[in-house]
Amino acid sequence: MKLINNLTITNLLIDTAHKKLSIVIPLYNLEEYISRCLDSLLNQNIPEEDYEIVIINDGSTDSGPCLVNNYLQKHSHIQIHNQSNAGVAEARNRGLEFASGEYIYFIDGDDYLLPGVLGYILNSLDRYELDILGFKSKVTSSGTDYSSDTGKVCLNSLEVVNGQRFIETIDFRNEIWWYVVRKDFLMETGIKFFKNTSLDDTIFTTQILLKAERTAFIPMDAHRYFVRPGSIMNNTNPRRYIKLIEDFEFTALKLHEALRDHPEISDKCREKLIERKQAFVFFMLVRILKSEMTITEVKNAFERMKKINAYPLDAFPAEGYNRFVYGSITWVFNRQQLYLLLFRLINPFFRLKNYLLGS
Repeated sequence: MKLINNLTITNLLIDTAHKKLSIVIPLYNLEEYISRCLDSLLNQNIPEEDYEIVIINDGSTDSGPCLVNNYLQKHSHIQIHNQSNAGVAEARNRGLEFASGEYIYFIDGDDYLLPGVLGYILNSLDRYELDILGFKSKVTSSGTDYSSDTGKVCLNSLEVVNGQRFIETIDFRNEIWWYVVRKDFLMETGIKFFKNTSLDDTIFTTQILLKAERTAFIPMDAHRYFVRPGSIMNNTNPRRYIKLIEDFEFTALKLHEALRDHPEISDKCREKLIERKQAFVFFMLVRILKSEMTITEVKNAFERMKKINAYPLDAFPAEGYNRFVYGSITWVFNRQQLYLLLFRLINPFFRLKNYLLGS
């Protein structure tokens, strides 16, 4: 092994020639899932010499890196780099440094792609000279959900728009795995993933879309987001709750700054981003009810949200949410004193539950 830039390169046979696509995977304690992810990336309709898989081992303590090493022996276009645990954002940023591809795709190591989708994606990127291409993804708890209702993909029907128009007209999603990005465009923007937040890709995708001149959406079912026990969004540990609450607030702040820094965007685009900002505040307030925050901390959170025009929630719920259910909850949340009363009434029960469960 050889140490370069504080990272251990465990495959010294890496082909550093120009690639069409670089797929970046952060790896942290994913021994149960990483093989499935890699198998899905190898089961594609493009030659191995056209793409590379860049894995950043973020200080894993399980056998995940060893499993990856088995793949290195058979596939020269796979590489792994080791670093001390620094979080998914830093792993993605590191992966970008090693990527040599014309295009970049970030996927999590517990997710997977459907067979034979990358060829269509790369053809679309090339044909339309795109900065960003979006496609369909599906949430699943199955590791073998390969069924798709996507018929033959027609590359002649893609509409190319700028990123602001994309946000307006497409079902704009936050997560980075919905998109493949042209590397030169990304490097020109200087945009990187924010560290120390579990919602780093929400801020990242918003920022790059606001900069992009050529984007499109291909109506192809390509990706599976695997919901696993213990993931950040599904962890009910009260300490993790506090961290997630902080991440929701930080994301709302960054979306506010993006709106402030782009006064030229259309009213429709601005409306979409305000809806998204308030959605994060809504789900932050839901989690606060179950958290270990004090009443003073909750009041302070309200004041901070008011300063960035994220409260009251006058743009939420947006299209796609159940108007009756979310509208009723929002009605309560928008009455701060009523919300604080609700917090005083139900929060002790959650604290007791956490205590009894030994959280």
